[in-house]
Amino acid sequence: MFRHVVVGIDEDPGSRDALALARALLGKDGRLTLAHVHRGDPRIRTVSPELAATERTGARRLLESVRAQAGDDARLQWTGAASVGRGLHEIAEHDDADLLVVGSSRHTLFGHATLSAHTRDALNGAPCAVALAPAGYGERPAVVREIGVGYDGSPESEHAVVLARRARGRTGRQGVGVRGDRAPRSSRRRSRTGG
Repeated sequence: MFRHVVVGIDEDPGSRDALALARALLGKDGRLTLAHVHRGDPRIRTVSPELAATERTGARRLLESVRAQAGDDARLQWTGAASVGRGLHEIAEHDDADLLVVGSSRHTLFGHATLSAHTRDALNGAPCAVALAPAGYGERPAVVREIGVGYDGSPESEHAVVLARRARGRTGRQGVGVRGDRAPRSSRRRSRTGG
């Protein structure tokens, strides 16, 4: 499956869902990185050194706690950034990740996936594939039966369809659903048949 997965971690329960999905998608010899983005871009001098130090310490403690609870030997990475999405992109790009996993909005129904502002931010211009964990997945991890792909005709969305089909083939998942105004004809047909 995926060789290097970065998981966006914050205080929200969706982070635990993202971690559970990341484990399910990580290859046998894959590497997992838990990533947190805190306030303040270190390249901009508007953040006081005291606040920056407090944010870094909080990020490290949060990630260490999640890693300890999960029993993982995951790498920990944190950064300050103007937005969560930008920070996650920087970490994913720096670490040469091939998948970034984020959780759904906390206002999502169990088993559904809904984009929060941070999640939309993470999707926009990501340097790698992005997976969105359904709400509650961490509480009741299950075999993912379908993989949905947002499609807009861009090279990135074409690549996403290829990755989804590859993941489906390796794990025995039932189907790849492709949604979008310009979804390729073969994908639209397959999304209805599960093939």
